[in-house]
Amino acid sequence: MPSYAINLTTMRSMLPPQHIRVKQQKKEKANKAAKRKSSMGGSDERRSRQASFGPASVVTEAKEESETQSDGGPRTVSAVMALAQQSGSQLLAYSESLKAGLVDTELTPAKDEFASKAAAITKTGALLIAALHKAEASVLQTYGAFLDVANEYERYGSQGVPGMPEGFGAARDLAAETGNDPVIEMQDLWLEEFRYRTAVGLLQMCWQQATGSLGALFTEAKAAEALRRTRIQESLRRYAGSIGNQYAGLSAPITALIGAVERQQTDPQGVDAEILAKMQVLVAEDPQRAAAESKSTNAEVNELLGSLNSPLSSPMVKKVAVLQLKEGGILGKWTPVLAVATVDGMLHLWKIPSDICKKAATKNWPTVEEALPSVLPKPNLDVADDAKAKKLDSASAKVDEDVVDEHDVDEEVMPSASNIVADRTLCITNTVTDFKPSSARNDTTFELTELVSTHGVESFMRGSKNKKVVLRGPTQNDMVDWVVLIRNASFRHILSNEARERESESKA
Repeated sequence: MPSYAINLTTMRSMLPPQHIRVKQQKKEKANKAAKRKSSMGGSDERRSRQASFGPASVVTEAKEESETQSDGGPRTVSAVMALAQQSGSQLLAYSESLKAGLVDTELTPAKDEFASKAAAITKTGALLIAALHKAEASVLQTYGAFLDVANEYERYGSQGVPGMPEGFGAARDLAAETGNDPVIEMQDLWLEEFRYRTAVGLLQMCWQQATGSLGALFTEAKAAEALRRTRIQESLRRYAGSIGNQYAGLSAPITALIGAVERQQTDPQGVDAEILAKMQVLVAEDPQRAAAESKSTNAEVNELLGSLNSPLSSPMVKKVAVLQLKEGGILGKWTPVLAVATVDGMLHLWKIPSDICKKAATKNWPTVEEALPSVLPKPNLDVADDAKAKKLDSASAKVDEDVVDEHDVDEEVMPSASNIVADRTLCITNTVTDFKPSSARNDTTFELTELVSTHGVESFMRGSKNKKVVLRGPTQNDMVDWVVLIRNASFRHILSNEARERESESKA
């Protein structure tokens, strides 16, 4: 029973005898109007006291109402019941107010915050998995392109003639000039191999970064779940305490509520164990997936990658070195480049970033081993790296769909090896090279001029156009080696040698 409940027997014993009450009733009739007027004037004060709905105020109201009753016990009981009902309504309103405050100011914002964080974590995780799929697809695409070009080169190589340089670039040009096959765009088999090996390297880096980032996201999600449960516990505990102070008779339900709240696991390790148990149940329900995952190990991936050498160690590379490229005309600057000459008569030039050049032992002349990693694309999937995490977040924000696939993965996040091209590429089978005239005593500069065939109106007017590149090596010996290499690979140089040989044979 609430503390404000009144024992009716006690109240009846407090009433005066019957003959005294008759006199009091006559006296009260004379003062009844005055008392009612007075009570109406103080109604605001009475309602204010009722709003406090404390036990003392309720008992006071009951006494005041009992004094105004003139017909004995029944009306007194009615007054007490009316006040009890009013007090209960006020307590119920107070409870609803507490609940609304709890839901509106604490639980709903916490729910929205957690939902937003969970959505961001889920989208980032989906983007990481999509990046893995893109890396795997890139390996297959680049290997397929390598096979296509290799088969094409095999067909053109069968049309080669004795005395041709290594590779199939010149053989293809000769076949085109003799009309044996239509002219096709110049291709380089080594570049396709380079893309394939780079794709495999990107897949390895993608695995390393994505697995670490997925683990970090999982840890972040568990911490968010533990925080969510803790905030719910604290809010419900305060709510139960406030309600318990108003309803003394609700101790059993309040105790049950607090017990249910306390049983919720909020410790991160406990949450981890709970989630792990649920994951094991899900895996047990899908035995085929569990069997497939058990067969895939990092050891197998590392074994595959360990069997792949650097692209520069390919037998299709004739020469590789760090040179400097002249940019901007006579007063231009020299830019360090990684130069790769292939057996297919192609020269690829990759610009080396300035920070790599500054860190080199010999300034602006880094080694090939230092230059190669700087020109290769790299994935940005590491959430622990601030710069990479920003790119990953930016890419994740651009994705609106719930289902993320490899087409949603930005090139900055996971570059495609199929798109790798050098900054400058020359076909040295159509190139004339010579030492660059200079007054400098130890000048190591040489010039390459590629003759590029033209089509349409331009072909009618000029027939061809030149593409010049000025390079220099670290020493004069390096310069001479490159000039000799390019001259020997030149298709026109070979034809001129054959012409001289035929001329000498005719004279003999």
